[in-house]
Amino acid sequence: MYHNTVRPLNTGFIPVYPKKCHYHHSVVSYYPNISDEKQVNPVFIFLIEHESGYCLVDTGMSSTERAQKYHDHDAWQEPGTAVQDHLEKLGIACEDVGTVILTHMHWDHVYNLEKFAHARIIAHEKEKAFAYAPNPLFYKNYEHQSLGIKAPFIDLQIETCAGEVEILPGVRVFETHGHSPGHISVEVDTKQGKYILAGDSAFRLDNFKEIPEMGFTVTPPEKFADIVGCCNSLELQKNRCEDLSHIFMTHEVSLLERCDKTPVFGV
Repeated sequence: MYHNTVRPLNTGFIPVYPKKCHYHHSVVSYYPNISDEKQVNPVFIFLIEHESGYCLVDTGMSSTERAQKYHDHDAWQEPGTAVQDHLEKLGIACEDVGTVILTHMHWDHVYNLEKFAHARIIAHEKEKAFAYAPNPLFYKNYEHQSLGIKAPFIDLQIETCAGEVEILPGVRVFETHGHSPGHISVEVDTKQGKYILAGDSAFRLDNFKEIPEMGFTVTPPEKFADIVGCCNSLELQKNRCEDLSHIFMTHEVSLLERCDKTPVFGV
């Protein structure tokens, strides 16, 4: 029996238009209640506590100043919610974290990564290759040097993976490409069953819903690098999970309220 637990930690907020991000334009008419207004999205990371120590899934977004200057002028990070601040409140030093798994290497998932330089930092081999040499369409996502800034992962040792790999006992990664070329999700065995930490492979639980009228088994999002890969990844996770309530996404709004009631899952 594994004694892993999952603790979601919110590192900031990025307001977005759901119709331009969370729902593909072909499916919007099937969700008439989608707001036309910007919706504030959290930026969750996940702390896995296991028998041999701590593992982080992503390290979250940047400071307000940097986020607004280079990415989204409406984004912000509340004081005390950077990854190192969350850990300090829990009595955990950055040096205590033995493993960092990156679902992908977009700017809002890798900030303060240098604070964990003594940990194993793991990303998919395709994601690492693309992050260092992205297509110009994705320069901002990966903070390409042409912007005049240095991405947090530059100069760090990034270990790569491919396929499905067990990283720690009861903690495995599997490929969920689509949102980015080398996106991965993390599956965690707990006393309450398996939890999937899905990164940005989905934005809302709606993304796992069928649209029978169109023959869709899932509801694709609008933001992707590969729409076919994205749909396949949604289908894979939908079939793999024990219950949709056991899938956690980085920007899932409803997770804020769930965390207020249940700070730690899998106990």
